[in-house]
Order: sequence, then structure tokens, then C-alpha cells
Amino acid sequence: MARLRRTPPHQLSPEARALYEKITSGPRGRFMVDPEGGLTGPFNAMLLSPPVGDPLQELGAAIRYRSSLTDRSRELAILVVAGHQDSAFEQAAHEPIARDLGVTEEQL
Repeated sequence: MARLRRTPPHQLSPEARALYEKITSGPRGRFMVDPEGGLTGPFNAMLLSPPVGDPLQELGAAIRYRSSLTDRSRELAILVVAGHQDSAFEQAAHEPIARDLGVTEEQL
């Protein structure tokens, strides 16, 4: 069960809808969208305050997509932190990506 109610995009304020579109149309894709169109994980909370949520998602995008780490190294780093912090969302989101990059089940 979600801690915060997920709001379908058609019910979002114009500011929140613009942020929703930025998050889902960028390099992350739409993997964090539930069947009704609401955002999952931390992205849902970002919609509550777009002036704060936008810089947060930009920081995440910069770390993930504009660093010097290889894709494989980045996913391993994310999963190490997710495991240490017991973050089910990050593990569920990034394990398939890591597998696609050749990380084995034993390494996971």
C-alpha cells in the first residue's frame, strides 16, 4: 500500500503536471508509473511541491545520467546503497536494469 495517495495525471495541478511530464518523458522512462498513471516511489512525493520536487529530480538525473560512472558501476552503487538502506523501491527499480547490464544473480 502506498504511503501517499497517488494522483492520476489528469487530477494534478498545472505545476505538478509539468513536473510529472518532465519525470516520465525523460531518460527514466515510465517504469515508475502505476497502472492508473500515478507515480511510485519518491517521484510521487515530489509532485506535492513542484518547486522542491523539480530540483530534487534534476539532482537525481544529474547523478544518474551525467556522472563519469559506467552504467554498470552506477547500478551496482545504487543497489549497494539500496541494500544498506533497505530501500525496496530502489532495489525493485534497479535490479532489472542491473540484470540487463550483465550483473549476475550472485552479484545482486
